[in-house]
Order: sequence, then C-alpha cells, then structure tokens
Amino acid sequence: MIESKCVPSAFLSILQQEGVSLKSEGIVDVGLIPDAARRAVAALRSAQIRITGGEVWKKKGNRFVPTYDIWDVEKSDYSSHDEYVQASLDIAERQVKKYIDSKDEIFIVLGI
Repeated sequence: MIESKCVPSAFLSILQQEGVSLKSEGIVDVGLIPDAARRAVAALRSAQIRITGGEVWKKKGNRFVPTYDIWDVEKSDYSSHDEYVQASLDIAERQVKKYIDSKDEIFIVLGI
C-alpha cells in the first residue's frame, strides 16, 4: 500500500469527489465511473505510481454486482520497477477504455 502523502492530489480529488463507496457490498473500495477512472489513471501516470490491478462492478438497482472483469499486474513479471510501473498503467488504461462507451452503470476500482 502506498502512503496517502505519496498519492497525487488530483487522484485523491477524483476519488473523494466522484468515487462511489462499495461498502454496501462488503468491500471498502471506491468505484469510479469509466471517465473518472480514465482521469484517475492519468493522474497516477503523471506521478509514475503503479496500479496493481482492478475490478469492474455494475450497478443493478440499488446494488453493485461484480462483472468478474478483474486484472492483476505482478511485479515479478517485469525486469525493472520502471517497466512494471509503465506496464501497470498501460494495462489499467486499456481496461478502463473497454467501458468508456458502456450503456451500463459501470464502476471501476483501481488498486494502488
């Protein structure tokens, strides 16, 4: 886990202002609609902070249900820290882009 003082303020602002708590589903994560998630990835990219993975949830009525679209980026798969950071950001960006034009109420959780 990264200390909050290392996380860019732009990322924290997006989470605080646009994030939706998934606590009702028994998890402590915050989901972002795809456009907000895209901006959050950009904020992390500008600070060169890796994204360890993520998951996608869909809102159905008053509930959130997992879509089971989950990704994980293992540091051991890369030869250097910089390569890992870049790959993790690229993967997160691709995952988010899949949902930008979705007609469903989608929420993306980013792991940092």
